[in-house]
Amino acid sequence: LVGVAGLQDLVLAQCVHGLVLKSGLASNSIVATSMLDTYAKCASVLDSCKLFGQMDSPGLVSSNALLAGMVRNALFEEAVKAFGGFRKSGLLPNSSTMVTLTQACIALESQVLCQSVHVLVIKVGLCSELPVNNSLIGMYSSLRDLVTAKKVFDEMECKDVISWTTMME
Repeated sequence: LVGVAGLQDLVLAQCVHGLVLKSGLASNSIVATSMLDTYAKCASVLDSCKLFGQMDSPGLVSSNALLAGMVRNALFEEAVKAFGGFRKSGLLPNSSTMVTLTQACIALESQVLCQSVHVLVIKVGLCSELPVNNSLIGMYSSLRDLVTAKKVFDEMECKDVISWTTMME
């Protein structure tokens, strides 16, 4: 499925999906997640959402794949709404979730939403995760809130070239 996603060929993706259904692998969460990711990379988020809705009990990886697909296809409000649904279902976000969510927040240019995401990062204990901190710095920098970006940067235990570069931009 990775090759199909890389080609971004929706017809080929649909053919592969047909084979997945015929072979009885549709209930395999890894295959289903890969398939919904493939549809999103082929710019068919509607098909991704349908597949996600058909999954018995989608976990965090499947939820992250759907969220990333929405963001990749510039469906930022839908991504934030979907994230709210994931939270209501009891899923705890991981660093991948929060990095993707910050991308949606940046695109929506909502200071309040960005601050809410930052609070959630702290609440769920992801404030020591380097990729999350880098995305927070980028988020605040894009909003021109350099005071908060610097505060996040200063509080980071570990910094990498991305942290430093983001602060210099």
